[in-house]
Amino acid sequence: MFPVALQALRSEAGAWGWSAEAMESYLGAVDKDSQPTGYLFMCRTCGRYMAYADFA
Repeated sequence: MFPVALQALRSEAGAWGWSAEAMESYLGAVDKDSQPTGYLFMCRTCGRYMAYADFA
């Protein structure tokens, strides 16, 4: 996974108040075909990558 994407997901999960262990477990489970699902976007204007994950 892109390092920038991982950092974005860590920041998001950190805002939820999760422990570092829970956050790393969550990130290790991110998968494109199951839950939680990760999404990577690239801004078409600046080329910056952004990430989002959900588990709903």
